[in-house]
Amino acid sequence: MESMNDVMKRVQAQELIQIFRSKEDLHRYLVQLVKEIVVSKLNYVVGLFLPTMEGTKISFLRAILCEEKKALKTQDVKFAEIPNYPEISVTNLYDDAMNDPEVSQYLPTKKQLSNKLPERNYFFGILATIKGDYLKEIIQESHKKRYSISPEDKSKQGIKISESWLSELQKHPYISSKICSLTLQKNLVLASS
Repeated sequence: MESMNDVMKRVQAQELIQIFRSKEDLHRYLVQLVKEIVVSKLNYVVGLFLPTMEGTKISFLRAILCEEKKALKTQDVKFAEIPNYPEISVTNLYDDAMNDPEVSQYLPTKKQLSNKLPERNYFFGILATIKGDYLKEIIQESHKKRYSISPEDKSKQGIKISESWLSELQKHPYISSKICSLTLQKNLVLASS
């Protein structure tokens, strides 16, 4: 069996410098879109789905070019709307994702990100594409926890208020500003008729 070094072609830095003068050039090339005039549709030159320029470190690009890591094409990525709940965050899900061999091959390691976490859009784009059902499950569980009330929690519902404050609040009726606004608009419409 051939080793990875036998399969990889060693390229002199000068060859790449002629094409890509910086990390930005390489990143732009890897994610670039080109509009085809004849068919008037978007075609991808390479079209990889990568984090933003600021979120992509050169070590991650090297890992992709050496095929230590994989990258998805942008057109193949399934984007999902992810609620901003603490339990559904990159911080909470990153370690689990890196333990999954299917997902980890598309995500940069913390070392490749200078001990930071991947960007939210990139992380959840990968997760939604590779493990879409798992992500939907997590979101559904979070919704259930947030929006359902267990019997023991029903006793905790409401706020504590003293009798004197309760009677004071009940003495003075509250009129919503929305009701006043609607009443004024209704009166203006009737007056102009």
